Amino acid sequence: MNPSDRKKDFQTLYQEIKDQQNETRINFMRQNYDKLPAWSKQEVDKGIGGLQQDSSDCLKSLCETMKQRLDENKQQFMRENTEKLPSWSKF
Repeated sequence: MNPSDRKKDFQTLYQEIKDQQNETRINFMRQNYDKLPAWSKQEVDKGIGGLQQDSSDCLKSLCETMKQRLDENKQQFMRENTEKLPSWSKF
């Protein structure tokens, strides 16, 4: 899989997660409409239902998780293939 395909897969996965979170939030707000503050009721009435939420923390967390998994995979690969690696790449 080349880097552009990985990027597209990541973007697709991220968009699916974001859409699912927004849909869950909208459904919750509709089900609990009477308990919401006035500004939230306005969002529901307008139909945006909080689609403007900041996703930078979610993205940062996802990037950190992916980096950690890639590091773990690299370490595992290097342990399993020590005899095949050149001396400069061994840790």
